[in-house]
Amino acid sequence: HVEGLDAYQAYALRELLASEDEGGVFVLSAPTGSGKTEVFLLFALAWLLRKRYIENSRGKVLLVYPRKALTVDQAYRVIRLLDKAAKPELGLKFKVGIRDGDTPRRTDLEGEVDFRGIKCPRCGGPLKLTPQGRVRCRRCDTFDFVKAVREEIGDADIIATNPWALEVRALDGNPDDLNARTLGDAGLLVVDEAHEYTGIRGGIFASLIDLLRFIRRQAGGERNLRII
Repeated sequence: HVEGLDAYQAYALRELLASEDEGGVFVLSAPTGSGKTEVFLLFALAWLLRKRYIENSRGKVLLVYPRKALTVDQAYRVIRLLDKAAKPELGLKFKVGIRDGDTPRRTDLEGEVDFRGIKCPRCGGPLKLTPQGRVRCRRCDTFDFVKAVREEIGDADIIATNPWALEVRALDGNPDDLNARTLGDAGLLVVDEAHEYTGIRGGIFASLIDLLRFIRRQAGGERNLRII
């Protein structure tokens, strides 16, 4: 059993935290299973803390994954981190949402169903999505910081998504969903499995990054986009 960060994680996190370049692009490269996710999630939490409690401003983190299954798997890790951060001794309340083609509208919900196969971060039991759009564990609690329906995703501080869903949302003005207006707050973009974006896919994704930068400028001047 190992606790804490290893040397490369501590180094990478230190470099990210020390950087003053809000528009910088950072590459985190390491073998599968070596803990890259922990580095960028801890940095994302630190970035949100600075935005809210030091700069008194709003910021969103976009976590972009190439596949839905990976998005859901990583969302569990975000939920676990934010649940720990929300404990009374810390009281840090940030919200997370998953936005892809499987994200339901509130009007689509009827009975209680499993929430994406994601487990409760406390007891390991299944998380449930209620007809009211709330995420809860029958044994533990209701996790109000998890935004599970389209009408609430725009209010999340961390949004797990994929390039195709993000492109559609950036070009759609639906006021009840994630849209160009709410994406104006997105200042940190994490691109997981970046090696998959080659050829035409890479060109399309580069155009999406340009679009996000344009949205930020339109939302409030020359506001940079940090990319990991």
